[in-house]
Amino acid sequence: MDLHNGRGTHSYAAHGDFHQPANLATGVPIGTLLSATFSVPMDPATISVSTFTVTQGATPVSGTVTLVGATATFAPLSNLIPGAVYQAVIRIGAANLAGTPLAASYVWSFTAGSSTSTTPPTVLSTLPASGAQGVALGSMITALSVRR
Repeated sequence: MDLHNGRGTHSYAAHGDFHQPANLATGVPIGTLLSATFSVPMDPATISVSTFTVTQGATPVSGTVTLVGATATFAPLSNLIPGAVYQAVIRIGAANLAGTPLAASYVWSFTAGSSTSTTPPTVLSTLPASGAQGVALGSMITALSVRR
């Protein structure tokens, strides 16, 4: 899905697999993390449990939200309910570093499977990048990993 702000200068076009799990996915491991990747780095103050929400029916799923660069991750506080249908939403309050918000909320849904994943987590990105030079003293070091 292509998300644009309508102003022409800041595009929120999706990069390949914009979100994980995929829309309408079934058999999603009950211990999965949800993620959404934006086309540009986002303002951390605008990516939170208020702007990245997950529900099972009308019931909100408790979790935490983290942001590394352009990827937001929602980590449920407990396993998903096997066989339940979930909806994830990135709301229009999410904005890029220039303060430009999404033009519309982005919604996707999926169905939880009956087991946890046996696939070990993988590191998707690190900040600073591997081999980076000139990193300022006191910089935050982060690694984004996803269990699937």
